[in-house]
Amino acid sequence: MTEHPVHERSVRVVNLASDEELATVSFSAHPRKLWKFVLIQSSDTIYLILGPVSQFRYHASLVDRFCRQNQIASSWVRKPDLVEVLEPGMRVLGGGQLKADSTGCSVKFYGRSNAYGLFDRRLIKKMTRNHPLFSGVTVEVDQP
Repeated sequence: MTEHPVHERSVRVVNLASDEELATVSFSAHPRKLWKFVLIQSSDTIYLILGPVSQFRYHASLVDRFCRQNQIASSWVRKPDLVEVLEPGMRVLGGGQLKADSTGCSVKFYGRSNAYGLFDRRLIKKMTRNHPLFSGVTVEVDQP
């Protein structure tokens, strides 16, 4: 896997949930909520884009919404499966699913995106290690 030096880039977690109740991504408030995620890298930032499965059936929907909200050039290659990011220096680094345990005290990143492939386990661990959203939450990262 390609090394993505997090220490040289800023890390941003973006929640695309449309309802205000979920907009804070409180794992303890919504412990059984299933999420999808993708990683998108720009020249200076790595984004962890989250969205509930109930609103984002496909990983491409996360990519599309993120690009539209941030005026990033993109195009549907195969609807509803694949959106290509056209912005120079930006690319999708994979995706998967996220699930909190019944107490909301731990979350698990797992799976893969059919369109964008596996996510980098080490990158997710580095991104969540000191991020406030994951403070007090045990993060488990698993892949097939």
